[in-house]
Amino acid sequence: MSRSALQLVETVPFYRRELTDSELSEGDDHSLHYSIALMEGCPAKIAQYCIERFSKKGEVVLDPFCGAGATPLEAALRGRVPYASDTNPYFVRVAEAKCAPSDLTEVTLTLQSLNVRKPIDIKVFSNFFSPFYDINTFRELVNLREFLHTQPSPVTRFIELTASGLLHGPSAGFFSAYSFPQISLRPELQKELNRKRNQVPDYRAIVPRILRRTASVLRDGLPSVMRSNVERGRFAVSDSRNLSYIGRPGVGLVLTAPPLPAEPNHVEDLWLRMWFSGIQGVVPARGPAHATVESWLDFMNEALCEWARVVARGGRVALILRSVKVGAQDVDLDQLLKDYVEENLRQFWEAEGSFVAQEKSAQLKECLGERDPKKLRQRNRVLVLRRK
Repeated sequence: MSRSALQLVETVPFYRRELTDSELSEGDDHSLHYSIALMEGCPAKIAQYCIERFSKKGEVVLDPFCGAGATPLEAALRGRVPYASDTNPYFVRVAEAKCAPSDLTEVTLTLQSLNVRKPIDIKVFSNFFSPFYDINTFRELVNLREFLHTQPSPVTRFIELTASGLLHGPSAGFFSAYSFPQISLRPELQKELNRKRNQVPDYRAIVPRILRRTASVLRDGLPSVMRSNVERGRFAVSDSRNLSYIGRPGVGLVLTAPPLPAEPNHVEDLWLRMWFSGIQGVVPARGPAHATVESWLDFMNEALCEWARVVARGGRVALILRSVKVGAQDVDLDQLLKDYVEENLRQFWEAEGSFVAQEKSAQLKECLGERDPKKLRQRNRVLVLRRK
């Protein structure tokens, strides 16, 4: 008579650790990351670390708040299949173009068909664009914009990305007078900046600047595996709580930086880039505005329930979070969400661990004017959940 054995399964203890600089600094970021400066999305170093640790080659890596596109780009570079979505179509365009770059020869041949000297309607120039551009630069820019929109292709989409990254910035390599690279200032603020710096926009030829930037962002080359994986990838304008473009479970890793409580909406800071890309009308934020922690938890509950549908069993979600100040209270979002998952979503998810990753932040330097490298570190907390 056989006896049945009672097998006890012990839960793996939840871990907490801090990543060292060496764990986040194995080589430089790929040059494609520098095609455009945006403040939104997953930091490239964290994307590299998480993709290598929590996914395998050939698996699907999804970012449902793709922002600047670091996660899908790193996924493609590392032999994974990139899935990326966002509520803002501009971010989806950026992510897709980063993952499908054209070579310098293709860009050069395409731009040879561009006539930058065609007359344009300049009615809107003085009201919106004169603080940024010389009139002849603006004429070239409008003609380029029309050219790209009337000849859609992977090459023109990549040119659009490259040119969008040059619309405003602090050096002569950009199309504009001195401005900020990450955000599009409102015209009245750019006028004030011009006054303080005693500057007037000068003529900047756009085609040679696009070619120089293209050569720069392609300097690291492209692995042969990248193209085949991108062809299997998916890019969609979609709410993170309704990923209908993903039909069945199969995602190995969700890696994303969700919108946070009391986080400002940066969509207005993209107005020049969205104009150039032809995105008009009211564009939703990357996620709903969350004035309270409670509304944020409700939002994350809906998102995690949808992600449980598309993530394969044993797959993971890695969420880039931070401590935030809500009113007078400092809130550790990784601990808050861990407790919430264990109480309300334990049938889907197991809280596996969390780690702290400190990164140097060029965005902080630009926004704060800070030079002390210790103060330019962004303290990200990454919460890891495993699909049961």
